[in-house]
Amino acid sequence: MAYQFDLMLPANLAIDKDSEGKFLIKKANRYEDANQVINVTQLTDGTYRFLCFSMDKGKIMGSEGSLMNIYITIDDNVELGHYQGTMSNIVLTRANQKQKKLEATTFGITIKDLAKGDANGDGDINVSDIVEIVNYIMQKPSARFIERTADVNGDGEVNVTDIVLLVDLAMDFDASRSSERTLNASTAYDQLTLVGDGGQPLGLWLTNEAAYVASQFDIRLSAGQTLEGVALNDSRAGGHLLTCEKISDGLYRVVICSLTGNAYRGDSGELLTISVKGQGEVAVENILFVTADATEKRFADLHSGTTAIGTARLLAAPADIYTTDGRMVRSQATSLDGLKKGVYIVNGRKEVVR
Repeated sequence: MAYQFDLMLPANLAIDKDSEGKFLIKKANRYEDANQVINVTQLTDGTYRFLCFSMDKGKIMGSEGSLMNIYITIDDNVELGHYQGTMSNIVLTRANQKQKKLEATTFGITIKDLAKGDANGDGDINVSDIVEIVNYIMQKPSARFIERTADVNGDGEVNVTDIVLLVDLAMDFDASRSSERTLNASTAYDQLTLVGDGGQPLGLWLTNEAAYVASQFDIRLSAGQTLEGVALNDSRAGGHLLTCEKISDGLYRVVICSLTGNAYRGDSGELLTISVKGQGEVAVENILFVTADATEKRFADLHSGTTAIGTARLLAAPADIYTTDGRMVRSQATSLDGLKKGVYIVNGRKEVVR
């Protein structure tokens, strides 16, 4: 009905702890009494002492099987391979208070590399790993999060691009994809604009040729403002998931992704709305869009006042600007700023000014 033992782990391994700082131990289903407690204390030499007992004399049920799961953390500098630990001072106490002492024993722990994308280290790649990465981006990683494996494309940064790649791995879309990626369409003319009037929700408008499947950005508010909500436009991003979390006072982070790898619909229009209460400037910063082939497109920061204005619509090179009926309105222009709302022709391509 009770037992105790000492556990010595190999060097640079330790028992994990939960959010309350308690050693992460989970009882198996062999305990007769829910009040049978497992206490763990770490001794000065690093040994962990386990003690299990029940004030109500609850027994261990069955004749074989696991008593508990012990969660282990491993330092990053530990080399792959096989290591040995020991269990000693093992005492089992029966209901009649007679005890049985067992000889010390050794056990092995094999450390092998995890697959890219296994962000929680459980040996599987699935939606749980996507949740782990989203939580990390929102600056609230779990105790099991592994940054090295979450960095799927190996660029030294964990962001929404890794989510796009992880969706591929979890859904087994295309195992041959590598970190070397090329665009199927040019992003040179893709534009983001922040549109809105004072007191009305701001609209984030996207004009695109590339097939974007996910996005990440920060919303920064002025003093006294509050974020009322961020909502996707179903006509452009129906089926996508949006997560918005407060990072600090006045700063919110947004991640948009699709668990089925779907791209945003269409090539022009409002992607989402941002509802803000209070007067002042609203900024959308650190904007990252990711294409269907996991190539990143970073946009310049957007700023607005009570009458929101988007970023400058700069042209890649000076060009003549025409109306759709062939009338030239600007010669060798470098920007679309200041033009009236409408559709224009630049270098044989349509450009929309809102």
